[in-house]
Amino acid sequence: MYHNSCFGMYFYFYCFVFVALVGVSRAFTLTGYLYFISIFSIGMRKVDAVLFGLIRDVQHRDDLTLLTDSQDVQAVKDYLGAPEWFDDFGGCFVKIGEGDYEEIYCFEGCVPLLDKSLYKVEW
Repeated sequence: MYHNSCFGMYFYFYCFVFVALVGVSRAFTLTGYLYFISIFSIGMRKVDAVLFGLIRDVQHRDDLTLLTDSQDVQAVKDYLGAPEWFDDFGGCFVKIGEGDYEEIYCFEGCVPLLDKSLYKVEW
């Protein structure tokens, strides 16, 4: 039985355009996947960063992934809707669950020193 789905047709078109824009090497990574999902998420998020504590407060959490690569941090910024205040941050700790960010903590600079302030992103 033939089923014509507009969603399927547009989805494959957007996948093709996404791969063409960001390149094959980046499109098929976890960061690329999260970036793709963030582009097509519905509505703009109201996001804010709230002082959480110090990096030492989350150093023993195994569920968080450290991101310091500029492309990975940019993908998080794009996921959040590219707020201007995010430019101050150069590194993040993220918790990823089911292909989406569940928690995001950011810090200034890209070196995660234990005494640096840590900000929790709320949306």
